[in-house]
Amino acid sequence: MTFNELQKNYWQKDAAASKLTIDSDMLIREVKRNKEAFESTIFWRDFREVAVSIFMAGVFLYEAFASKDNIWVAGSLVVLAIACLFVAAFFIVDRRLQRKNEIRHTDPLLACIESSLAQVTHQIWLLKNVFWWYLLPFIAGISLYVLIDSWQAFKVLPAKYVLAGCLLGMLFVTLVFGGVYWLNQYTVRKNLIPRKDELKGMLKNITNDTKAM
Repeated sequence: MTFNELQKNYWQKDAAASKLTIDSDMLIREVKRNKEAFESTIFWRDFREVAVSIFMAGVFLYEAFASKDNIWVAGSLVVLAIACLFVAAFFIVDRRLQRKNEIRHTDPLLACIESSLAQVTHQIWLLKNVFWWYLLPFIAGISLYVLIDSWQAFKVLPAKYVLAGCLLGMLFVTLVFGGVYWLNQYTVRKNLIPRKDELKGMLKNITNDTKAM
């Protein structure tokens, strides 16, 4: 039986009381199962992002130390490391705030649906604003590094080669981060918004049914 079928059966008012109880229990288990699966996906995504960001920050700091004779290049690498640490810190702080603001309700089904709805709504906000808190720090750091590296290259290479390399580098950055932004917005439209609408519909049905009793 699918999740939508469980929801439909739960709200059939002409069903027998015993069947209503069984379907209600099954619906609660299914909602919890979906909630736990969603939480697991978000947890491992955040874990990977934090781990990679911290690792890359270490790499950039190491390279900055190795380039300490060139203060401009070393400085741009430090900026990249700071961008990585900022993103890692954002994920950690955001997760702690979400746990702190977790919704609690006496009714187990209402609590599960409201909590799931809050989680999905927050993820929609995160992905819609991914440019500001995720992409922009990296874009700023990488752009600074490319510009400084190109400026340094003017001393040993013809200007046309340096400009071509700079433009290609910036084009590559634009394509990569543009693709990341598009993928996040696609995920919002394809997966998160339909899930949010489904949860809102369930919550509305429960509220209306409770008032009618």
